[in-house]
Amino acid sequence: MCARKKTVVSARNRARQAKPSPGEPESLQRVLRQMLSVAAHGGELNSLLSSFCRESRKFLKVSGVGYWELQEAEHLLKPLEADGNFTERFKQAPLSLEDSPVVIAAIREARPASVNQSKAGSQQVPYGAKSFLAAPVMVFGRVIGVVAFLHQTKAGFFVEGTADQVSLLAEQLGSLLELFRLKNTAGQHRKRSEDLIELAMDLGSSLRLPDFAKSFTARITEILRARVGVLALARGTLIEVVALHDQADEPDRAVQRSLNLRLTELVQEGTQMTAITPAEDLLGKELAGRLGWKDLTLAPLTSAQGDLLGLLGLANRGIAEQADEQLLHAVVGQASVALENCRLFSRIYQANRHWLEIFDAIEDLIVVHDEGNRVLRVNRSLADSIGALPRELIGISMRALFAFARDHGHGCPFCRHGADCTEDYVHPVQERSYLVSTSRIHGALEEGMQTIHVLKDISERREVERRYRELFDNIHEGLFFSTPEGRFVEVNDALVRMLGYGSREELLQVNIGQQLYPSPELRSHFREAIEREGVLRNFQEPLCRRDGTLIHTLQNTFAVRDAQGKVLQYRGLILDISELKKIQTQLQRERDFNCKILDNTQSMILVADTAGLLSYANRRCYESGAYKEGEILGHHVHELVHPSSRAVLEKALEATLQGQQVDNLELAITCPDGGMEQVSVNLSPMRDEQGSVNSLVFVMTNITEAAMLQAKLL
Repeated sequence: MCARKKTVVSARNRARQAKPSPGEPESLQRVLRQMLSVAAHGGELNSLLSSFCRESRKFLKVSGVGYWELQEAEHLLKPLEADGNFTERFKQAPLSLEDSPVVIAAIREARPASVNQSKAGSQQVPYGAKSFLAAPVMVFGRVIGVVAFLHQTKAGFFVEGTADQVSLLAEQLGSLLELFRLKNTAGQHRKRSEDLIELAMDLGSSLRLPDFAKSFTARITEILRARVGVLALARGTLIEVVALHDQADEPDRAVQRSLNLRLTELVQEGTQMTAITPAEDLLGKELAGRLGWKDLTLAPLTSAQGDLLGLLGLANRGIAEQADEQLLHAVVGQASVALENCRLFSRIYQANRHWLEIFDAIEDLIVVHDEGNRVLRVNRSLADSIGALPRELIGISMRALFAFARDHGHGCPFCRHGADCTEDYVHPVQERSYLVSTSRIHGALEEGMQTIHVLKDISERREVERRYRELFDNIHEGLFFSTPEGRFVEVNDALVRMLGYGSREELLQVNIGQQLYPSPELRSHFREAIEREGVLRNFQEPLCRRDGTLIHTLQNTFAVRDAQGKVLQYRGLILDISELKKIQTQLQRERDFNCKILDNTQSMILVADTAGLLSYANRRCYESGAYKEGEILGHHVHELVHPSSRAVLEKALEATLQGQQVDNLELAITCPDGGMEQVSVNLSPMRDEQGSVNSLVFVMTNITEAAMLQAKLL
C-alpha cells in the first residue's frame, strides 16, 4: 500500500516540476489536473481514458492518441479508448504484438519507443502515420497497457523532450488506473462481503426448500460472477434441477429433462468437485450448445454422512480467481448443511401436515384437552358434528363442548378417575352409543399432561350385533363355530335342541369327535373332506343326540384359515333331515311298488308331453316285440299310429288337453316291421300344482286277435 502511495505522490511531484513550453495552449499541469479531477470525482474508467486521450492529444499537438490494454495470455493489445482522426480504425480490432516491433520494443525496454516514416518504410509505422510513439503504462514495474501517439504529417515529430513528457503522462495514467482498480476492487470486496452476509442470513433462515433453492442459486451465481447458476437435488437415484438462474432466457422443459439425465449420469460416474471445465466436456457438445454454456463448474452437495444431496452448477464464469474457488468450497459446505436442514424441516413439516390430514380424515370424534379441561385440538369430524370450524372450538371448556353429555359432575364428561381411567367404556349420548377410548400424553414445552378422547359411534354396530344375535338364536337350523380339535366355540339354541342338550354351556363342553359321531372314521372323513375342499355343501352325515339316538343331518360348512393357510375354525349350518329321510324312504318304496306294477301289467303304458312327444314307455311296450328301446322315446305319438287312425287320435288329444278323459278309443298302430295292430286306448291328463295339463298318459291294450275273431264272426 505504501508503494502505491509513493507512485501516486511521485507522479504528482513530477507534474508540479514539469514546465510547459512557451506558447503552448495547454500546459502539462493542466492535463494532469484534468485527469486528477476526473479520478477525484469518481468518474468511470472510460471517462478517465477518454479525457487522457483528448487532453494529451491537445497538449502534444498530435493527430491521435489511443490506449491499449495488454493481454499477455493472448499476446494482444485490446483497444479501450482513443481520440483523433484514427479513432475508428484504432477501435476496430486488437493489435497483435508480432505485428508492431515498436510496441514490442516499448514493452520490453519499459520506456517510450518511436518510429518515423523517414527512417523506416511506411509499412512499419502503424496506421500509416509519419511519426509514431508507444509509451508503456506500468504499475509496480509491470506493463499493463500501452499509450500510442501518432502524427500523420510530420516525420521525426517525437524528440527526446517529448518522450520525457509522454513518460510522465504514462506514469500518471498508470497511477490513476491502479487507483481505479483498487477502488473497484474495494467496492467489489465490499459488495461481496455484503452478499456473503446476506447469503449467510438466507442459509440460516431459509427452512422451506423451494425458497432456499431459488434464493441460494441466485445469490451464489451473482457472488461468483457466473452467468448461469443451477441447483439440482437428488431424488432417489435421479438428479432433478429445482432452481435455474439464467441472466438470459431459461431453457425449455425438453432441454431441462436432457440436463437432468446428463447430471444423473455424471453422478453415477462419480464426478467430484470440478474446476472451470469446458461445458461440452461434461455435458456433450449438443446439450452445451442448446444451453448456451461455454464453461461449467460442478460442486456436489453432501450430507454429514457423505450422502449426495445434490449438485451446484455455475456456467459461463470465464476466468476465476483462486479466491473464488476457495469461496466456492466454503459456500458449498455451508449450503450442504443448510440444504440438509431444509430437507429435514420439509420432512417434519410434511409429516406434521400428513398427521393433521390423517387426524381430520378419521371419522371417529377426537378431542384433546389440557389439565384444565380446555380444548386444545378437535378433528374435523367432531367439528362438523357440532356445526362449527375446528379453530372456533379451541380454548372452550369440555363441558361447554359436550353440553348434551349426561355426566355433569366433572369438568370433562369423558374423564374417569381411578384404576379404570384409561379403560374403554360405552357412553350413551341421547339416542347414540359411543365407545370412549382415553389416553394421556405429555405436552410439548412443559405444557403438562394432555388427555385424548376418541369417541367411536357404535350405535349401528350394536344394532347389527343385536340383529345378528336375534338371527343367530332364532333360526331353525343349527349354527356352530368349532375348532379342528373337536370343541365348539359358539352354538345357537336350535343346535342345542337338535342334539338334545339342556343348555349352550353343556353343548360347548362336548367332545365332538367322541360324543357326536357314531364312529371316529366318520369324523376323520369329515375333516379330510373340508380341509381338502375348503367348503362342503349339502354334506350328509349322521350325528348322535345326547340320548344316543341317531339323527340324519345336512350340513353346509366352510373352513376359516389364517394368513399361512392353517385351518382355525369350522363354521356352518346343520339341518335335521331325519323326517325327510323317512319320507324319502317311504316315497322310494312307493315308487318301487308303482314301477313293479307298471312293468308287470299286460297293458302298454306311454307318457307324452302336451306337444305329443313321448317321454316314457313301460317294459310291456318292448316285451310285446312290437318295438325296441330307442324307437319310441322322443318320437311323436303320431308316428306310432296308422294314417287311417290319426284323425281320430287328433280329436282325442284335443279333448284330453282340455282336461277330459277319453276311454276305449280304438286305433290302428304300425309296427317297425311294417305290420299293423289294433289297440284300445285310454287317454288321461296329468296336471301340475296349478291344475294345468302338463302330460298325457296312454294306456293301450292289444285287441288285434279280438278284432280278427269279431271280423270272422261277422
